[in-house]
Amino acid sequence: MSVGWLFRWIPRREPIPRKPLPLDGGGVGERVEPVGPTPGAIGLTAALMAVLLVGARTASADQQPLWELGFGGGALQVPDYRGSDRSRVYPYPFVLPYYRGQVLQSDERGMRGLFFASERVKLDVSLDGSVPVASGDNPARRGMDDLGPTIQIGPMLRVLLWGREQGPQQSLSLNLPLRAAVAFDSGVEHIGYTAYPNLSYRRDVQLLSGQPWKLTLTAGAMWGSEQYHDYFYQVTAAEATLERPAYDASSGYAGGRLMATLYRREPRRLWSVYLLYDSVRGAVFDDSPLVESEGGFTVGFLVAWFPFRSGQSVERSGWDW
Repeated sequence: MSVGWLFRWIPRREPIPRKPLPLDGGGVGERVEPVGPTPGAIGLTAALMAVLLVGARTASADQQPLWELGFGGGALQVPDYRGSDRSRVYPYPFVLPYYRGQVLQSDERGMRGLFFASERVKLDVSLDGSVPVASGDNPARRGMDDLGPTIQIGPMLRVLLWGREQGPQQSLSLNLPLRAAVAFDSGVEHIGYTAYPNLSYRRDVQLLSGQPWKLTLTAGAMWGSEQYHDYFYQVTAAEATLERPAYDASSGYAGGRLMATLYRREPRRLWSVYLLYDSVRGAVFDDSPLVESEGGFTVGFLVAWFPFRSGQSVERSGWDW
């Protein structure tokens, strides 16, 4: 049974008047371009890395500092948008705060609020986002308005389906996030809703001596409201050309996503690598003229050092699935 009906009640976004399209065009080809660390890209990319690079919280069974402050750097190669054949590399520095409160928590997964937790059910906060895109640098969007950075935020219900703490710690969980999305263009604009029901498998992996690495594998289907899909894939009549006909997206299935993360946390250091594959094959907008690739990879890494920490400790025990 399709869940696309979940988004049909959401009011449809009216087309936004945009500047006329110049008649000159450019060829479209696959390219990965380095991007300088502009202020907007630094902030948004750092937020995305905090959200994306690590998919598992630290498992621990001892006393840990209430807070820590880390500094580091990394790089992220990401498509301009899902379905684009253009990717860019974003290098960046960052500050990584850790806070291990009962409700408010912050670590390599980003900041969140743990509103409810039992042995098998948790109510958490889910985050996602996208990078800004200068349409003049993307041939498929040339002459259209730029895409601002976006943030998605909302509740996520997590259910532990299976877990094992003896031997290599492992878990399998069902995650049900529902998010509201906003774009930061000239101001802050609400652009619809998304959902990403997924299964997540986590386990310890002993690759080197010392602390084990944490491996997370996640697979799920993406869904979006018409307003959200229009923001990325709509082509208004004023923007239409012979090669780019007018197009109006609809709500529903938005493709699949596979993710793999691998990280290792030591008392003073953190290493992390991240791989994501997005597919828009079969999505309700896959016939948009702005979709030029059925799939695309996002790859990133992160290295951090933690010179500052609290003298107060809190107890963390068990497998934090």
